[in-house]
Amino acid sequence: MQLSEHTVIWGTTFPNQERPCPTGTVAACGAEVVPDNLLEWTDNHALARLVAAGRGAKRSTCEAVTGDCGEAPYILLGLLTYCYATGIYSSHEIELRSGHDAMVRHLCADVYPEARILRCFRRHNRESLQRSLQEVLQQIWTTRFNLKEPAPAQQQITWIPYSCAAEAEERINRAIQVDSGECDC
Repeated sequence: MQLSEHTVIWGTTFPNQERPCPTGTVAACGAEVVPDNLLEWTDNHALARLVAAGRGAKRSTCEAVTGDCGEAPYILLGLLTYCYATGIYSSHEIELRSGHDAMVRHLCADVYPEARILRCFRRHNRESLQRSLQEVLQQIWTTRFNLKEPAPAQQQITWIPYSCAAEAEERINRAIQVDSGECDC
């Protein structure tokens, strides 16, 4: 993708525009919409490698705040990051998939968490989960558009980390909403 001064990247603003382009509205501003399931942009093995790399770096962060949420917080971090990146938001659905989805089973590493454990972990480790998901979103975006580093200043484009953070937060909120809708919180 060739960038120009009029390119809109995921929640940024045209130079002559008054307001930012909202995430997910292609018609309004021509921005690329981030798919709910990032497997539309990458394969599941590449996504799993990104998740695994990120969870290793955050292992100590989430272990400090596990509460009563299970014995393997870094596994739960990776599992929720992968599932939210692939559009699976229901804790109950994640629990079910841990038994029959090969990639989810692999990420679980023989730890099959119940939905209540997943919700507890999300509640106690939201910041770590958001940071992990944000990094995965940013890596996928960077790879998708072959961007090696932030866009040069002369292109007048706001680089994507803020939008990745907003997208990560939105996905976590969606998971909370889905679980609440299932009367499952």
